Amino acid sequence: MLELNKLYNLDCLPAMVEFPDKFFDLALVDPDYGIGNTWNKSRKDRFFKMRDCTYKNNEIPSRKYFEELFRVSENQIIFGGNYFTEFLRPTNSWIIWDKERDAGKTYMSEVELAWTSFKKVMRIVHIQWDGAKKGKETGIKKIHPFQKPIKLYKWILARYAKPSMKIIDTHVGSGSSIISFLDFGCDWIGFEIDEYFYKGVTKRIENHKLQLRIK
Repeated sequence: MLELNKLYNLDCLPAMVEFPDKFFDLALVDPDYGIGNTWNKSRKDRFFKMRDCTYKNNEIPSRKYFEELFRVSENQIIFGGNYFTEFLRPTNSWIIWDKERDAGKTYMSEVELAWTSFKKVMRIVHIQWDGAKKGKETGIKKIHPFQKPIKLYKWILARYAKPSMKIIDTHVGSGSSIISFLDFGCDWIGFEIDEYFYKGVTKRIENHKLQLRIK
């Protein structure tokens, strides 16, 4: 079985097969939404130079992915749940992330939705985030087209998790979740299939660990 507290450059689906039922207390994941790699179609786009990545985001995960995710975890928080309704049961326990964007100045969505398996009321979290601007989270380099703020993950962990938990992230992306796990003190495991992003996240994690040692 794979070790905890490590990030792996692996396909999460065959990796999850290694774990027994309900091994993880929580799955906190942000799978591909199947909306395409539109950031990579224009020379004017800030992500045009990402030629070494294989990331496409053309399809949502398979039914098998969701079956394994539910098998290995007790509870789940799934960003983009509105794209995966064929695999998720109806719930009123959504998390609504308000990005506090000016609708008149951006074509991007003002909110994102996260489906949860918890028996909790629906919640709205207000964290400013507009891609490169990053709201109040200063000093953060954007390394993934759909990067989320560390503050968002910390808000979720404070309300839906405990430091004693084991947490899995199957699509690490920029690594904001892992940074939050490290600060939270839980056991975790992460998977990033794209080598380009895996290298970027690994560097980001090491830099964060160095800062923690300095403090």
